[in-house]
Amino acid sequence: MKQLQQPQQHQGFSLLELLMTIGIVGIASMLAMSSMSAFLGASDGENYAKELAKSINFSRTQSVATGQTVTLCPIVEGVCANVWSNDITIFIDAANNRTLGTNTILRIVEAIPSGDALSYTGTALGISFYPDGSIGDSDNGVFTFLQNNICDDNVKGVDVNNSGRARFIASPGCT
Repeated sequence: MKQLQQPQQHQGFSLLELLMTIGIVGIASMLAMSSMSAFLGASDGENYAKELAKSINFSRTQSVATGQTVTLCPIVEGVCANVWSNDITIFIDAANNRTLGTNTILRIVEAIPSGDALSYTGTALGISFYPDGSIGDSDNGVFTFLQNNICDDNVKGVDVNNSGRARFIASPGCT
């Protein structure tokens, strides 16, 4: 008796099936990436503002813990300046003169990305925290972070009050 031959089974995909699958996955990935980059871009300002608020609160805590004046400011040629797009240095300000000199640096907050803007409404050059945690009247204000230097829904901020406390603001408005 003759045995029936089973039909040959193919394993794998044909070239056409493989190309179609790769094309569909590629298109879906491009759509997802464009949506995701817009989402991630919107959170950059929020992340920076929240990190800045943490650094300000860190400065206040260090001042209270050490019993010394702690200053937070951008440094230009060794002294505090009103250039908030630079790195922000947090240091023990032994002479309370907002000059870095030989003072101990506690932390450096990296500069904002190029093309973004950070402004502060306080009139003093930097923020100095006294051993009781407070700041001077001219030190209080609001930091405003603008992504791509544009005033839109992505504007984020940090409010620093006279008691030295900093809080994140989701929509501070533009200054």
